[in-house]
Amino acid sequence: MLARWLSFSSTASISIAIACSSCSVWAGEPSPITSIPILTEAIYLSSEPVTLTQSALDNTTPNGISEVQSPSQPPPATEPNANTSTTPENRWQFSVEPYLFVPFDVDADITVRGRSASIEAGFSDIFHLDRIFAASLRLEARKNRLGFIIDGSYLSIGRDSNLDVTLPAEFLQRYGINTDVNVNADVSVDARQGVLDLAAFYRVVDTSLGKNNTEANTFPRLVVEPILGLRMNWLGQDIDISATRVGGIDIPDRDVELSAFFVEPMIGSRIGLELSERWAVGIRGDVSGFDINADRNITWNLFVGSQYRLSRTTALQLAYKLTKFDYQDGEGADRLGLDFQQQGLWLGLLFRF
Repeated sequence: MLARWLSFSSTASISIAIACSSCSVWAGEPSPITSIPILTEAIYLSSEPVTLTQSALDNTTPNGISEVQSPSQPPPATEPNANTSTTPENRWQFSVEPYLFVPFDVDADITVRGRSASIEAGFSDIFHLDRIFAASLRLEARKNRLGFIIDGSYLSIGRDSNLDVTLPAEFLQRYGINTDVNVNADVSVDARQGVLDLAAFYRVVDTSLGKNNTEANTFPRLVVEPILGLRMNWLGQDIDISATRVGGIDIPDRDVELSAFFVEPMIGSRIGLELSERWAVGIRGDVSGFDINADRNITWNLFVGSQYRLSRTTALQLAYKLTKFDYQDGEGADRLGLDFQQQGLWLGLLFRF
């Protein structure tokens, strides 16, 4: 039940893969005890005659006790084969987790074909956005120490407002203006992002930190799992700028849009501390992008939270999440960019089977 934090990246409310995961309970082995050899085998009496032969006498132990068995003596019991038993660690375990991210603070600089606009929103402003839709789902499969993650999310967000906008010189040259110009205008901004993480993790640490470990108590328990995979991003944005005036020149209404798809490596790690049968805390971080496929492309996430196990198959996860996403590509009127930072509450409901 250790932390399994999810990730989700988006334009105005992005969350990219931290979480709590199940783990096996290891009990300490008992200390060896010096024993004194005693006669422990049961003695069976039979009415049938027993003939002592020379071979039977040869099998007599140093104590003078023969190892002859009566014909009616039952065969000795055999120990059950531990390898044939099915334990939770020896089978695939699966989890499904829908999750929700509620941002407390959002700062975004959006660039579409060289036109730039900025959005700043606090917690109360989030609920006054004109258009918003979000969906996210995380799947995990684990057997022993190896596991796999599929984490997908989609966000669409839009706002109609009076904003400061930067118009590129490449666009204004047709009107005799050869420099970038900042204007205040009525602007409609829409941003959409889809993220899909495909990753694997391996449990390199799974140990109890308690001083008096028993089979009934192995808490607290520490788990460390490095994560390695791919992150696929789809980014689509459009800006509709109403007619405005620049230096006495009328600039007509202009609607521009641009999109991009890119695949990037992703690395991370999660550390969980199981406190009891029901409670666990954890931290997760991941980084992706590394300026691959763009002039600038970097994403990092940090999750710090806890998990409460409602039942054997259900758990509630609550975390604080901080995300930074910076993507810039292209030049002039073909430039697409999103410089985005958000922090907020991450809430997930975990189902195991």
